[in-house]
Amino acid sequence: MKNARKIALIAAGAVAGTGLAAYCAAVELFTAQALNRRQPGTRLREAREALRLRLENAGNGVAGPAAGNGGDGLNAGDREGEAAETVRGMEADGAGEAPFDLPATRNAGGAAERGDAPEPEAELAHGSEGEGAGIFGSDLDSEEVQAAAQRLRQSPSERVTVTAADGTRLAGHWREQPGARRVILAMHGWRGSWYRDFALVSSFWEAQGCSVLYAEQRGQGESGGAHLGFGARERYDCLTWIDWINARTGAALPLYLAGISMGATTVLLCAGLEVPDNVRGIMADCGFTSPEAIWKHVLEHDYHLPYGLFRRAVTRRTAPLLGCRPDACSTVEALRESALPVLLVHGLADDFVPPEMSRENFAASAASHKRLLLVPGAKHGMSYAVDRKGYEEQVLSFWAELERPEGERPEGECPEGECPEGECPEGERPEGNCQNGDFPKEAGDAQDTGPEP
Repeated sequence: MKNARKIALIAAGAVAGTGLAAYCAAVELFTAQALNRRQPGTRLREAREALRLRLENAGNGVAGPAAGNGGDGLNAGDREGEAAETVRGMEADGAGEAPFDLPATRNAGGAAERGDAPEPEAELAHGSEGEGAGIFGSDLDSEEVQAAAQRLRQSPSERVTVTAADGTRLAGHWREQPGARRVILAMHGWRGSWYRDFALVSSFWEAQGCSVLYAEQRGQGESGGAHLGFGARERYDCLTWIDWINARTGAALPLYLAGISMGATTVLLCAGLEVPDNVRGIMADCGFTSPEAIWKHVLEHDYHLPYGLFRRAVTRRTAPLLGCRPDACSTVEALRESALPVLLVHGLADDFVPPEMSRENFAASAASHKRLLLVPGAKHGMSYAVDRKGYEEQVLSFWAELERPEGERPEGECPEGECPEGECPEGERPEGNCQNGDFPKEAGDAQDTGPEP
């Protein structure tokens, strides 16, 4: 009933003069907030709330121009342009905040013109450090995380750059471990940062002999690009980074794609692409299933606004920026077509990306080796902080299964009717070892699936 009332209110506002302008501005605001490089400042956030109230007031018949030309001498097209111009012209107030970004212009071929990466000094002024100020939030703000982030950020790393398939300049940070046993490509989240999103787990990775390439996602940090792609464009950036890693290491080590939040969606979407043989698996923490799925959830769950009313306009506005319709780049579809092993992690107290999305991904995966770790009490991106022991056990077991030499079985297991030479006399086997016709299931049958979703 509440949603039905909201739909009626906003639909009524959309046909009123002021309501139409507010509706158009709301679509512009949503798109900019979700996809533009810089976050809006205080004035723009206040305007967003004011526009929402105007929509509701218009629906209630409160002080708005009459239908028709709206009583202000402007037709609907004029008011739409006025609303968009008002939003675009707003500048953030307060020191250190950059002006609100305009959407990328389109060239004759329809491709978005790229923005160059800002200088590091400028990035510190407006960068991606203000997570949670927009419509999408994060729980990665504890003192423990902040201290670990500072440690990781200040620790030695090699800054590297690559050029993506569309020409965008991407930055990353390479931390090579002597005698490394494996490599991880780590993709951070929406308006996140490499050193903050992986602040806690980075020490565990390094202790386990992992060299890590911490990528800076396009449109964020030191990487170029005017817009974020919610994984739709970033999945192809993964291929560019994989090529760089394999050129650096000779493709001699097992490689895992790891991501958190939007970074998790990025690596899961990459599962639908062709990757080199040394990519052994994906580790995805609290990822959403598609741009449209998370937008719908946030608007309806957090803002109590019906996504259906905005869907067509948002799709038309965002598809050129994403390179596809926001409902077309789906992790569920990518996983259905991929045999790449996956370890999915999600906090059951996540009030941003619902755990059900990881359950959907788990059910869809065609991989024979797949796991789902659900962590009670963990909010968005905080599963490792809440259940460090359980998280590490799952990861170590995942690696062990995928890096086991071909033909080798887990300790204590043996093929039917066989006993390791010299281990037991005729007719006698050590306690717990397999008997003829009575042996454990094939390695991974009972383990790879993890807990039931």
